[in-house]
Amino acid sequence: MNNKEEKGGNAEPYIFIIDLDGTIIGDCNYQCDLYNIIELVKKYKMKGLNKYTALCNKYLNESYSDKSLLVRPHFFTFINAMKKLYPSSYFYIYTASEKKWANKEIAIIEKHNNFKFDRPLLTRDNCIMDKYGNIKKSVAKILPLISKTIKIPNNYDIGKRLLIIDNNPTFIDYTENLLICPSYNYMKFYDLRETLPNYYKCEELKSYISRLIREQRLSKISKKSENLEKTYKWLYKKCKKINKYNSKYEGDTFWKDLAVLIKHYGITSYSPKIIAEIQKTITKKLDS
Repeated sequence: MNNKEEKGGNAEPYIFIIDLDGTIIGDCNYQCDLYNIIELVKKYKMKGLNKYTALCNKYLNESYSDKSLLVRPHFFTFINAMKKLYPSSYFYIYTASEKKWANKEIAIIEKHNNFKFDRPLLTRDNCIMDKYGNIKKSVAKILPLISKTIKIPNNYDIGKRLLIIDNNPTFIDYTENLLICPSYNYMKFYDLRETLPNYYKCEELKSYISRLIREQRLSKISKKSENLEKTYKWLYKKCKKINKYNSKYEGDTFWKDLAVLIKHYGITSYSPKIIAEIQKTITKKLDS
């Protein structure tokens, strides 16, 4: 991998398009549940709204703090390294998550890590759906939005200055600029019972809670003291299972390795050949 061309002094922008779930962060299902509970409590102006909203927001903030592993380790080390290597660099989030939730989540990540992603934030609204109902991403669809926020020189060849990083091959174009990263699915578990108001009179929230119980993300709820033992056993087994599952992600070094690789070879052009070699190196490390 030899790519020591026109280093420094080049004002052409480097564009990084990065996925969110499984790439920058782990499995955020519990955080999404917290958010949905907040939204339903607000929607129906339920008793104790301020209390439950504050509690859910507290848990959400804890989830994305620098002490939590929900944000993939070394991600901001990578960002800082790229900003130093490429003074004219831009970092865009492109996620298939719904806009409102994605904006909430990204705002918390930015707050705790003292960093602001470039705008616009690209979400499900900026994706397309194929004939089978699958959500796909398209660089051609979002380029007009990106070009409104940065100065692109005449005769700019975006293919040489574009790196897409995603844990899934969901792009329908610019696939030669796509680096597939290993999925990061670390979980941050919360006992959602603590955030639930008296929901029995709210059919929509009741239905939502029933689904969480069916999907084993929440224990069966009962006020009877004799069922407390079952609840605590459920929580013990759940936490033990998640801790074991999380252990394989605690030493994740993808972002650190990628930064080291790019800096070591002084990469200044992301040609298909260069990206293929990066992909090969990343895959080889995973297999070793």
